[in-house]
Amino acid sequence: MNVEICSNIVVIAISLIVGIRLLKQGASRGALPELGGTLTAYIWCSVEGAMYYANMRKRARHGLADPIVTNRVLLWSCYAISGAITELLYMTGVAVGGSGGSYPFIFDAIMIVTTTAGALLILLAFFPPPAYLRWVASDEAAASDTPKTATAK
Repeated sequence: MNVEICSNIVVIAISLIVGIRLLKQGASRGALPELGGTLTAYIWCSVEGAMYYANMRKRARHGLADPIVTNRVLLWSCYAISGAITELLYMTGVAVGGSGGSYPFIFDAIMIVTTTAGALLILLAFFPPPAYLRWVASDEAAASDTPKTATAK
């Protein structure tokens, strides 16, 4: 079966399971249906980004894709994963304790970590320091099957 079809089925199944479960627990406790849409978007973004990164990585090995852009797609996908984790924890907290924030403190602690990690990933993707760009370019050049630059004699 095609990988894209499988990933779409997984995203739809997860969305339906989360949505049905939250509606059964009572959407009247907070804004759960709206949060489910956000979670679905984060999951879709992370799956789609990971698939695109895998394709770009293959192209980058042969010199057909820019290693910096390839790495930015990976960072974006990782950001979406951290956002999905944050959203899932918040949804669980709202389902357990209501939207007033009466859920366990550990949820807040983990959400702080995942939100901060996501913000750092976005900063690294769109405003990378020069040393990071050199590291990504040299790492991809070492893994490449073909050299990035050819010298003429």
